[in-house]
Amino acid sequence: MTTTKFLLVCVAFLAIPNLFSQDWQKFHSEQGFDFYMKYTDCEFNNVQPQSWAIIKIENTNSFDAEVSFYYEQYMDGKCINCGNYDQENLKVVGIPKGASKEGKCKPDSRRGPLDVFHKFKLVEARELTDLKIANFSFEKKKIQ
Repeated sequence: MTTTKFLLVCVAFLAIPNLFSQDWQKFHSEQGFDFYMKYTDCEFNNVQPQSWAIIKIENTNSFDAEVSFYYEQYMDGKCINCGNYDQENLKVVGIPKGASKEGKCKPDSRRGPLDVFHKFKLVEARELTDLKIANFSFEKKKIQ
């Protein structure tokens, strides 16, 4: 194999994972906090495959903060929880200055504030079509 062919094979091999990964998409920005989302497939024991919206929040401020907000989730174009701003649905995340926090795939019983159900993979059912941030606020706080 020539050096040129070898280099092309190496570049292609390194690029393949990036072809199938989804990049973060910014969907909200407020007071120095940027919200990003990407969809990812999550597999849990004894549960059909699912896709989740994983959220990342970046703190671009020069101070640590605890952010509070609610999600407005749109399933098939209709908001399923708009105006439901009770304590149970409040999301709170501590983020150091210049850092970010992001969600992970977790079963329902261990869900965190930065993961939102998107859809089931094997059946045609409701699907998350939009996600908005509502009642955003923050408090300057030292984050460890």
